[in-house]
Amino acid sequence: MEPGGKRRRGTLLASDPERIGRYLLTERLGAGGMGRVYLAQTPSGRRIVVKVIRPEYVKDDEFRARFVREA
Repeated sequence: MEPGGKRRRGTLLASDPERIGRYLLTERLGAGGMGRVYLAQTPSGRRIVVKVIRPEYVKDDEFRARFVREA
């Protein structure tokens, strides 16, 4: 653990959710101006990546279109 209670890359921060929908989050892969990226696990055990956009972009149609193209 780093100073200030932050954990290093590859683990979840105390402020990260444990789950998003039906997906169990296992690692925070990164974070930036557009949102966060997590490694997660499906109920069947398959590993997937979950991208979470920042709340201020939710209603931005242009951003959402770009987000879908990058998925």
